[in-house]
Order: sequence, then structure tokens, then C-alpha cells
Amino acid sequence: MLGKVLILVDEEKDWLSQKMKETGLVDIAQVYRKITYAQKRLRTLHYHTSLPKTCWYGTWQHQVADYDTVILFDVFLDSDVAEYIEKAAPRARLIVFYRNPWYNNYYVKGEARKKCEIWSFDQDDCQKYGLKFNHQFYFYAAADQPVDTAYASDLFFVGKDKERLPLLRKMQDELTKDGVNVRMYVVGERKKYTPEEQAFLHKEHLSYPEVLKYNKNTNCLLELMQENQAGFTLRTVEAMFFNKKLVTNNPYLARCSFYHPRNIYVLGRDPRSLTDFLLKEPAAAWNPQVVESYSFEHWLKNFEKD
Repeated sequence: MLGKVLILVDEEKDWLSQKMKETGLVDIAQVYRKITYAQKRLRTLHYHTSLPKTCWYGTWQHQVADYDTVILFDVFLDSDVAEYIEKAAPRARLIVFYRNPWYNNYYVKGEARKKCEIWSFDQDDCQKYGLKFNHQFYFYAAADQPVDTAYASDLFFVGKDKERLPLLRKMQDELTKDGVNVRMYVVGERKKYTPEEQAFLHKEHLSYPEVLKYNKNTNCLLELMQENQAGFTLRTVEAMFFNKKLVTNNPYLARCSFYHPRNIYVLGRDPRSLTDFLLKEPAAAWNPQVVESYSFEHWLKNFEKD
């Protein structure tokens, strides 16, 4: 049993944190206290010293000993947070969960890594670095969105450029010519783009509540994995919970037990016409048992099995 659980996150008032809190199964707290931009620069300098870092922590540090299990998301700047928890709450089970690819993160090092449990959503990372595996998760309530034709599409993508812009532009051009209603919301990351690329990009991030509206009213979600990533992205579990088709460049999905050709199209490997998959092939309902196995509740239970 996990007992009383505290999850430490980057922002306790964002959508994900609020949804976890609404389940009533866990408490949520922000790893670092709110600070100004100038203070963030000072904090960065501070982290290059050996001085104690607790002055930057949130108020959770005063109650952490009250918890049986502490789950620390990959939002920390160094091993000091894990080290502090181990000293302040020695009887608590400390789990570090990486929700992003290993190479994009700070790592727990030294004695802290020996004492706490390191988990990841990426199965390849687990095999390479000796981590424990737990899946991505989602919430049933998220799919409870109104039908709104203003957000309708045959294919929807949202995300940062991440060197995917040429492929995204090509896909939109080709599919649009075939009569596919494509909606892509891509935010740039580079300093320089051509005028044609700028016209394709959006300047501001789309809020996640808005993303939910597009998810509800599209027929299919587009997932483009980062290089060297093997775990499911949020798009995969969104497709499950919203009962949508999925177009992906992740070949691993074709080997999964839940793969169904009417629901999943693997780019570069599927011999079918992508346009036909989007417009002509009817979707199959996702298996409710599969959907449940990627819920937040199931994610928590997986830690109990260890």
C-alpha cells in the first residue's frame, strides 16, 4: 500500500496537477516556491554552489514527514530535493518518476539514487539505465468535452517544432489536397524561420483546456515522437480516452496488444493510403480494459506491485 501520497510537481495549479488532486487519492505540492525572474537567475547561480538549497523549496518541506509515499516528478534541478526528502522523511518511500525522455532531464545522482526508486514511462530508458517502468496516465473526466464544430477536423496535431516542421508542413499540404481537414498548432523554437515557415507557426502555446476541445472534435490525433524515444506520448493515451484514431511514427505501437489497424496508422510502415485511413476507414472502439490500464488510478496501483 502507498498510504498517504504526496506528488511533487512543477506547477500545482496547472491542468495535470489539478486533475490528480481532484481524484482525492493524492496531495499535490510545487517543488519550488514561486519566485521572480531575477530570483530564478539567482537560484541558478546558487545551484552552482554547495550551499543548502531549501530556501527555494515550497512549503511541502515542512510536512513531508507526514507522508508514507512521496512521488517526485522530473522537475528538479539537482539531487538535493531527493536528498532532503530522504533525510526529512526517512520512513517515506521516495519514487522519482520521469515523465519525459531520460536525455531531457536532470538526474538523481550519488547516494540519493541508491536510496530512492527511479521510474520512467520510456521502456527503452528503463532497459538502458536500469530504471523501473510505469506507463503514461490520463483521466476519464478529461474526455467529457462538448461537441463543437468550431474545433472539428479530420486530423489534429499540437506541439513544438522540435525539428518536425518540414514533415508537418508536407503532411498538411498533401492531405489538404486530398480533401482532409487538417488542423495543426505548432509553436516555433528556433530564432530564425523562413517567411513560409513563420506563416505556418503559431506564436503562443495553446492552453491545454483548448487542446481538449480539439481532441474531442477531431477524428484522429497525430503523434510524432522525438528521436530516440520509445515510450508512449500523451497523444497515445489521449486517443484511447477520447476514443479517436491515431496516426503515429512510433513503430512500437504496431506490436502492442491493443493495436487495431482501424485505430492506428504507423507512418513509414503502413502500406495503406493515409487519406483512406483518415476519411474512409471507420474507427473501432478502444477496449475499455485497455483504456482503464492507462488511467491515473492504474498508474498509482502499479507502484504498489513493486
